[in-house]
Amino acid sequence: MYNRKIPIGCVLYDTLCPPWDLWDHTHRKAGAGLYSDAGYEQGSLYDVFAKAVTAAYPPFGSITTWQDVWNNESWVCDESNYYIFTFNYNSWGSASFFGSPVNIGASAAFGFVYIFFTIADNQSGGTHIYQYNREIFHGSDIVIPYTWTWDESSVVSTPPIYLQAGDTVTFIAGIEVVCSSTAVFIDVASGWIKANGKSYSIGIDQGTPSSPLFRIDPDPPNHVFQKILRDMEINWTFNIWNGGIDTLTWTIDENVPWMEITPSSSSSDGEVIPTKVIINTSGLDLGNYTGEFTINSNMESRTGLIKFELVNAPPYTPNKPSGPVYLPENYIGKYTTNTSDYEGNQIWYKFDWGDDTCSDWLGPYDSGINVEAEHKWATAGTYYVKVKAKDIHNDESNWSEPFEIVVYVLPSLYGGKVSPERAVEFTNFTYEVKYRDLKGAPPKKSTVYICTSHGGCKTYDMKYIGGDYSTEATYRYTTSLKANPYYFFYFEFEDIHDRLIRAPSEYPYEYIGPMVYPENNQPPTKPSRPTGPQRVIPHTTFKYETSSIDPDGPDDKIYYRWDWDDGYGPGPWNHPPWGYSRWDKKGTYYVKVQARDLYGFESDWSEPLKVTVALPRFMSFIKQYPITEKIFKKIRSCFFLT
Repeated sequence: MYNRKIPIGCVLYDTLCPPWDLWDHTHRKAGAGLYSDAGYEQGSLYDVFAKAVTAAYPPFGSITTWQDVWNNESWVCDESNYYIFTFNYNSWGSASFFGSPVNIGASAAFGFVYIFFTIADNQSGGTHIYQYNREIFHGSDIVIPYTWTWDESSVVSTPPIYLQAGDTVTFIAGIEVVCSSTAVFIDVASGWIKANGKSYSIGIDQGTPSSPLFRIDPDPPNHVFQKILRDMEINWTFNIWNGGIDTLTWTIDENVPWMEITPSSSSSDGEVIPTKVIINTSGLDLGNYTGEFTINSNMESRTGLIKFELVNAPPYTPNKPSGPVYLPENYIGKYTTNTSDYEGNQIWYKFDWGDDTCSDWLGPYDSGINVEAEHKWATAGTYYVKVKAKDIHNDESNWSEPFEIVVYVLPSLYGGKVSPERAVEFTNFTYEVKYRDLKGAPPKKSTVYICTSHGGCKTYDMKYIGGDYSTEATYRYTTSLKANPYYFFYFEFEDIHDRLIRAPSEYPYEYIGPMVYPENNQPPTKPSRPTGPQRVIPHTTFKYETSSIDPDGPDDKIYYRWDWDDGYGPGPWNHPPWGYSRWDKKGTYYVKVQARDLYGFESDWSEPLKVTVALPRFMSFIKQYPITEKIFKKIRSCFFLT
């Protein structure tokens, strides 16, 4: 049972019409509505009643009233329904007039006093929807002295009253005094009208419907979608049904093109009708939107509001970056990601490298394509790379899931060598290199490449000999080699992270050697004594030639080096059997030459050739005369002659 109480309360010993409160026993004129005698004092009956006359004489108007209002309470109806209101009251009090009567008027009609209860509805402009009056006194031609008392109690219930959700109902209760505008009173010595006490309450109960009852949930049917995107269709559902008898019918009208309500009309004999509000944002610009729809039923109307903000969608969160998991210090790693934009806008990307640095915004790139960025880390450690994206409106996505990478100190190879460096063919040659990994991990692969200039390279697995991997581990490989003057080699290891380490570290350099010569190999014959000019002048280049024979052939693979006796020692080995030299100082020089074959076997030095460096003979003539010698000195200084 729907039942509520309005807590109005109880106030005892309120005067009915202040300041009518125990007049003293001095003689006062009670006054009458016909007269405005200045002798009537404040607080007299005239002051209370006659001043409220609504029209001046003549005519005197209709009724003059004064109220003692007990309450002025409001109640908001929270659902449409029929309601019954119950007024329970109790009032008691008395009135008395006494003194020497003096008849100053023809008619002494006093009027009447009654208890009232009024219900007003704000939705109907504040009009009364219910009025209750209970008369507790009606007097006329009273005779002084006069006294009456009252003690009234009653319970009053209204018939069922239909209210809509949101209606504000006001309850007013109290005592009202009404006097006739033609009333004439007498002089009285004293008197009072006093309400000695009152109590009351107001109850609210649901009534039984006598017609269809419009019901809706929620009430009112308002909804805020918050932020939504372009080119979307979203919906929201509310319910309408008949909570009364007979059939409730309705139609729904929208005032905006982007909103559709279905069904747009329906009826209910009690069943719930789900009603869907469909919002389509296609073709709308960014901004805030408000739409209204009206439900018109055969009982009442309702208005609903739909609100939303149309916003730009940032790019979707980029995919987790991908790329090398393990990376040595100061090595460049390349990492790839991609994402797309809801509206197909171009995209910029920013990478967070996990080392307190970020890339600039990279782009723009078309929506959906792969994007690559590179970075290197200077310090070993674990780093988490993530990326986010933004579109042309600078709306940013969330950060991607982080990609973990490990940056480490790259293992090193050093001390590569082969021994012996030169030996006869089929001798065992040992290749050795040192390996160090600060993590103390052994390599996954350890390979030596042994190569020739004409036969390519062959690979061999090296053997761990001993040592701590974190400081120095030794690897070796031993093999015999055929005769070949042009062997070279290098080492290539693979660490636990599949990273290749090479020694020598710079490609394409290799270690040279060993020199492997055939058994019974013989050096070339001693070169012939050089041939060429034996008397030359300073600062001029001259050519000298020689020859030698390689007993193991062929002769065109012989190398020569020359000693020009100029204080610089033997020159480099060169293939042709000739050489060039110049001397800048006069003197005697002994030129000799040496031969070497492909395997480094060297011949003896040749017999020397004597070469004299001097000025031409005409210079002796010049020196016979001071003037010619002076001229020559100038010429000599210009040509750096000594």
